[in-house]
Parts: sequence; structure tokens; C-alpha cells
Amino acid sequence: MSEQSEKIQSDIDLELAIDCLIKRGFPTFDEFCKNPDKYRIAKEELFKSVDSSSQVFRNQIKGQKYIWKGDYPCASLEQVERIAKDEGFTIDQLEMRPGVRPINGTDPNGPMEILIQFWPKDEFKAMGGVVANA
Repeated sequence: MSEQSEKIQSDIDLELAIDCLIKRGFPTFDEFCKNPDKYRIAKEELFKSVDSSSQVFRNQIKGQKYIWKGDYPCASLEQVERIAKDEGFTIDQLEMRPGVRPINGTDPNGPMEILIQFWPKDEFKAMGGVVANA
């Protein structure tokens, strides 16, 4: 696949993921910017919100995966917390980046898998991420 084809596919995947999230009630970037406090959660609620997210879409979610720094799959939230602690980070120093991967092609209402990446806030900001739990 050429570099241009990969970029186009990446853009399509991102648009599909954003569309899926918006259709399920998540705010757009502009909505978040207008009232960020409405969407912020307490620092200690970070893992709790991730863990309970599977209940919101339980009929469509076929799995939820946790990933440390985009490369290291973790079996549980506890493993993410352990790795973060081993690397010198506390929960309030972390930011998460949720994502959606449709399982059956591009059907936005079909089954999906949730991918949640955890990053130290400084690294997340350096990648251009917006830190919601400052």
C-alpha cells in the first residue's frame, strides 16, 4: 500500500471512529471546547469511567482492550496501573485516548471493539493531544 493510500485509509478510519462516537452521544471537539467542565471527570474517576464504559454500549461492544503508550497491550486496568507506577507515574499523571474499531467492516451500528490507550500527560501533549483532566 502506498504512503498516500495509507494516509487516505487512516483518514477514513479516523472519520468513521469520530462518527461512531458522535452518534453514540460523545461530544464533538467544538462542543467540548464550549463547555469542557461538563465532560471532565475527577482524576480518581479515570479508571472507573473506562471500566464502566463497556456497560453503556454493552449490546454493541464485543471487547475492550487497554494499551500502554500505544504499543503495549495490557490484560486489565490493573496491569496498566502497575506499569504506570513502575515507570514512575500516578493515575493523575495519565491521560487516556479512547478509540473504536468496527468488527464487521464499516457498519457504524454494528459490533465494535473499544481500544483505550493510556499515556503520561506530558507525552500525550507532545503528540498533540488535548489533556481533558488537567
